[in-house]
Amino acid sequence: MKPIKKLFRKRIDIYAPFGIFLIFVPVNLIWRIPKEIIPALYIAGIGLVAIGALFRFWSARYCGKKLTHSGTKKFVTTGPYSVFRNPLYVANITITLGFILFAHFWFLAPFFLIYSLIRYTMIVKREEHSLESAFGDEYREYKRNVRRWLPNPIRFFRIKNEPLYGWGKVIKREAPHTIIASIALVFLFFKNILLDVFVRFL
Repeated sequence: MKPIKKLFRKRIDIYAPFGIFLIFVPVNLIWRIPKEIIPALYIAGIGLVAIGALFRFWSARYCGKKLTHSGTKKFVTTGPYSVFRNPLYVANITITLGFILFAHFWFLAPFFLIYSLIRYTMIVKREEHSLESAFGDEYREYKRNVRRWLPNPIRFFRIKNEPLYGWGKVIKREAPHTIIASIALVFLFFKNILLDVFVRFL
């Protein structure tokens, strides 16, 4: 049971099944994708990955334990965290949806979205309980004013920019993820091309 609990704790179960599917299942051999929609899938996929990555970088600047002048810990409510409460999770979901579309497995997108929201909601509820225990009414007030998943557009105009980290540190920290994501996109692109060529000779 411990390995299973570890998988759930690290959230590997959210992404691994879909990742394995994208890499190893030859979508072109299952059904013929209309050529007209292929460019749209590539564009939509790249677009979502780029938006998610930018949002992840932005969120990472604010992600951490903030200290007040007295040295006590304070939860972060600035930057993207002033728009909605879980920007990093939303960024991760957006990036994965982009990969799913880019790999031409568009039909998996609704399943992934539903499953990831269910799993992340379970995670978030535990985190919120811990934050309420630590910060009490201050966090409950934040919960009342800032939504869990859906951003409040009005709050984009009232964002307080008080990042904990500079862009240089964030880029360095996120570099391994960015490299892996780039390699994965290139792999999926050539996988689709090679399979398409193979299918034509069948």
